[in-house]
Amino acid sequence: MLAAMDNTANKLVCVVTNDGSSDATYTIDLSQFDSIGSVATPYRTSQNENLTQLTDIAVTNNHLEITTKANSVTTYVIDNATYTQGLTFERDSYYKIVNKK
Repeated sequence: MLAAMDNTANKLVCVVTNDGSSDATYTIDLSQFDSIGSVATPYRTSQNENLTQLTDIAVTNNHLEITTKANSVTTYVIDNATYTQGLTFERDSYYKIVNKK
């Protein structure tokens, strides 16, 4: 998963890759944002789709519950996202993200 914040446009973008042979479900915790939009707009690329816009998904209690299709890349765009707490990591460091199921 990759997340990027556009502070000028107040958009949060999360990109989730599922290279597995079955669907995968995730919960994204958005509680650290100062404000967050009420929906995420997903766009999926797969063998049969090319950035196809899907039905919006509600952000509930500052969490986004998603299911990514097998062998796909899905981008979730959330408007009205603001974060003013500063960086919580060292900009010049490398980090490994581990998926704990």
